[in-house]
Amino acid sequence: MSWSIPKPMESITNYNVMMLHGALGADKGIKEDNSLVEANRDTSFRGKGHIGKYDSENRLTYWLSKNAFEEPDSMRNVHDSYLYSWRSFTNPANSSKNNAVELGDRTWNKDKKFGGRRALVEEAQEVKAIITQEVVTDSGIRIDTTEKGQTALEIIRQNPDRYRQLASRYILIGHSMGGVVSREYVQGNFYNGDVDKIITLDSPHEGTGALNMIVAKNVSEDFGENIKKNILKSVPNTVSSAAFFSLVLTGDFGNLISGVVGLACYLALDEIGDAAATLASPQKYFSTDSLVHYVDPKKHGFQTIDSLNRRPYIADSLPMFRIMAGRNGMTFTDPQDHLAAFYYMGDRATCFCWQIHLLS
Repeated sequence: MSWSIPKPMESITNYNVMMLHGALGADKGIKEDNSLVEANRDTSFRGKGHIGKYDSENRLTYWLSKNAFEEPDSMRNVHDSYLYSWRSFTNPANSSKNNAVELGDRTWNKDKKFGGRRALVEEAQEVKAIITQEVVTDSGIRIDTTEKGQTALEIIRQNPDRYRQLASRYILIGHSMGGVVSREYVQGNFYNGDVDKIITLDSPHEGTGALNMIVAKNVSEDFGENIKKNILKSVPNTVSSAAFFSLVLTGDFGNLISGVVGLACYLALDEIGDAAATLASPQKYFSTDSLVHYVDPKKHGFQTIDSLNRRPYIADSLPMFRIMAGRNGMTFTDPQDHLAAFYYMGDRATCFCWQIHLLS
């Protein structure tokens, strides 16, 4: 006679918990390089888009490791932790649909443009894959060999009993656009049915115009020309024609020069202020970045967030969602409408209400 208590889904003994970063400029990604080593052997390069370090107390990865998963210090690294936050997307400014391919499509790097890197769901497995097995040499000597990383993962996959011991299912934690990427994966046509839970943190599920605003603030290359044009436009409006010619006719060139120089400085500082704001901004986006088009709530059709929200919601085939939003965050188009959001998906206009947990 026996009895058992089922573990909650949050039991992490057989889960990879993956953290996906939000929107970033293209420069934060990984450039094409066919010499990049596989994740298991990469000890230094994570890119600039990972959302936490394993050894920094002020980062989210460390906090979750310590407080949520109660991992000892010896586990707080990519090879041992339940969390996987190893690298950024190769192009964070790509559309969420394209980045979802990099998240879960096993054929993502089939051309080896990024060397030994693989889809993120595979990397989360391979960094923890290790196997020791007995090998018989040509001389008949039996020795134990240990394999790690991709080689170990391929061997383990050939043995169902061993594969079941390796975490092969996922809980996705997506910040900002990372949450939308998670949805694009599980609602896409290359989904492997391997995700049991998705947690999104302030993700723009209805789109946002924030990237358009950043693009509009980017200073163009004709920085100097803009200053000149603005000065020529503003002088007649700032100094009346009568006052301007009065200064010329009376020979009061000192005040005339002072006025023009002062006006020029004012306008130049305004331009420089825009430039400084752009340079100081942590991200730079351009109109050519596919993410700008994708996340625009006014865009429709292929490669837009609108197309994602119009897909049928098939509850039986999708994981559990928990959508968490900060007050006045970007989870919804209207930041004041933060109690519930309704999506009309598919031709049947099925109304689906997301569960919201408000954070102060």
